[in-house]
Amino acid sequence: MLHLHAANTSSKAIAKSLTQPVSEDAHEKSLRQLANRVRHFDEDIYDPKKGKLTGNNGIAPVWVTNTSLKSEKAELSFVKLREILVTVESECKEMCEILSEK
Repeated sequence: MLHLHAANTSSKAIAKSLTQPVSEDAHEKSLRQLANRVRHFDEDIYDPKKGKLTGNNGIAPVWVTNTSLKSEKAELSFVKLREILVTVESECKEMCEILSEK
């Protein structure tokens, strides 16, 4: 999930520099929120400002359900996750072709 978010963000940035601005849709926003949830999970367990455990031990940052990935603030269906994967792959292939021509 973290790698997909990084790839999606990178491909959008490259596409923006090569062509026209691109926007983040709702599903990409959910992916970003899920990735951030995983990335900052340590803050749920340990509060560096207080220098102690938060008491929120053992709660998973992201749940895998039968149909989606889900956190407290975001949910992304496997169908939409697949669509993002396919889109990122396609965008990367297109950018490789554009860059190889230059």
